[in-house]
Amino acid sequence: MTEPLRRSTLAAAVGGEAAAPPVRLVHLGLGAFHRSHQVHHTALASDADDWGFASFTGRRPNLAAALRPQDGLYTLIARHPDRDEAAIIRNLSSVHDGADMATFLDLLAAPTTAVVTLTVTEASYRLRKDESLDLDDSDVASDIAALRAAAGASSSRLMLARTPATPLARVLAGLEQRRRSGVGGLAIVPCDNLLAGGSKVQAALSLMAQEISGELSDYVSEEVSVVSTSVDRITPSATPADVVIAGELTGFADASPVIAEPYSSWVLSGAFPAGRPGWEASGVEIVDDIGPFESRKLWFLNGAHSLLAYAGLIRGHTTVADAIADPVLRGWVEELWDDAASALPEVFSREENLHYREQLIRRFENRQMNDALQRIARDGAVKLRVRAVPVIEALEGRGVRARGACRAVAAWVLATQRGFLDDSPATRETRSLIASVDDHLADDGGVMLEITSLMGTLDEHSRQDTQRSDR
Repeated sequence: MTEPLRRSTLAAAVGGEAAAPPVRLVHLGLGAFHRSHQVHHTALASDADDWGFASFTGRRPNLAAALRPQDGLYTLIARHPDRDEAAIIRNLSSVHDGADMATFLDLLAAPTTAVVTLTVTEASYRLRKDESLDLDDSDVASDIAALRAAAGASSSRLMLARTPATPLARVLAGLEQRRRSGVGGLAIVPCDNLLAGGSKVQAALSLMAQEISGELSDYVSEEVSVVSTSVDRITPSATPADVVIAGELTGFADASPVIAEPYSSWVLSGAFPAGRPGWEASGVEIVDDIGPFESRKLWFLNGAHSLLAYAGLIRGHTTVADAIADPVLRGWVEELWDDAASALPEVFSREENLHYREQLIRRFENRQMNDALQRIARDGAVKLRVRAVPVIEALEGRGVRARGACRAVAAWVLATQRGFLDDSPATRETRSLIASVDDHLADDGGVMLEITSLMGTLDEHSRQDTQRSDR
């Protein structure tokens, strides 16, 4: 028999306190990864009792509705190859519908709020292919117009006609309210897979702020720090069976547990003008130069994930573990990693990179994760722009063809054309698809020839496997 998961029932069970820590962190993009990563690392911080998250949903309010009766508590299940380990996480202090801008504005204006984190997906930043803010995007343009009108009013309270459509506009609305309230700076930590994410988000916020008002632009420039970060923890979607398992492991009925691999990494670089949790106690690394860490993670882990997703779907696989067990795909991943290692700045030793690769293989082989390729395959053009294109360009600059990285692009194009993806773009023409990833790739005759040749190889491998399975 399970007990309802609430702070009162948890306190009674453990014979102690289970109160929510004070809110000093605000998050946009409440989801499974946020809970498996940022909230979990905060729960393991040296001063965890002093730092709680108020987290807002992104596209849909469902998760906030599920977690609110549980007082923000949830079960985190670390899924080992041979066992599950469960912990109830206490540092999600409050949960909110992303449309609740009144509460969002109040929290960002609070002097106690020190950090804003985001997990909104790479595509949601609305960056162009050159990774600058897309001012021509209809939602961006509409948000700027609405915030400009609101910022023009002299009242102490920012009055919004509607909820901004883009995450950066929501953040800027909160920063405008903080400025009007006379409160000093804070740190913004984008936790999506963006290469040099801190500088790119800083530039996007600054450009949008300039379009809204001079006062907001000055405040962002002088008071706001955007921290670069590299985040890593494989977090598949939970299933109804996982809800049962959470109850069996903890004795509490949890409507929305989180499943994650045991491994977790977080690297940060930047200033925190209003303070931050003692994350180092949870294994977080604070570094001066995050570039090599970002590149290695994006090109090795995320690049391999993309290749496995698109080529794996073409070859009939559904999960990462199935795909990496395919000798053909395993060889292609190793080739991709050879390219990435050649393009990587010479910060890590050869032995460190080999250890990292071996560690990734073990993580990919964990069948208990049941990590779906379709989950990874979303937003392919945006993801490949940072996972494969920099490797191709770095090696092309040395006169070397990045065959492994080109194959990741080829696999996405072919998977799109053959209808394997849930979010396929409207166009199916090869050059247009490649141009949607990067114009320079589409304009380079040698790279185009390589990608189209690899598409033929991928198609042939798929046909051969189909013929074998029919016999």
